[in-house]
Amino acid sequence: MYNILAITADSFQYDEVITMSNERNFDTLQYANRLKAVGVPEKQAEVQAEVMAETIEGKLATKADIKRIEERIVLVEEKIKELEIRMTQNMRELELRMTLKLGSLMIGGISVLVVLMRLLKL
Repeated sequence: MYNILAITADSFQYDEVITMSNERNFDTLQYANRLKAVGVPEKQAEVQAEVMAETIEGKLATKADIKRIEERIVLVEEKIKELEIRMTQNMRELELRMTLKLGSLMIGGISVLVVLMRLLKL
């Protein structure tokens, strides 16, 4: 059984663990019989079939495993798109606030300049 941890981001967490199944369709008896049929000694064919089954069961994903992972990837991609939209909105709001603050500073600066000019009668 393999566990693949999913992505964690600041504004959302996707901590669900994807568990890969151990269901395999490798028939060791059929494999050993095929080896024996082409002249491989019986004991060697059996051992080779066992080793092959261990290798397949330990390292290969089934189509169902791959499909589940693909579904999780789609969910993560959707979350990323949501984050991009929210980030764009936040940036627009920040830009507006910065523009308002800059405008206020400019108006304040010009007002101070006008007052100083009147006081100095320039």
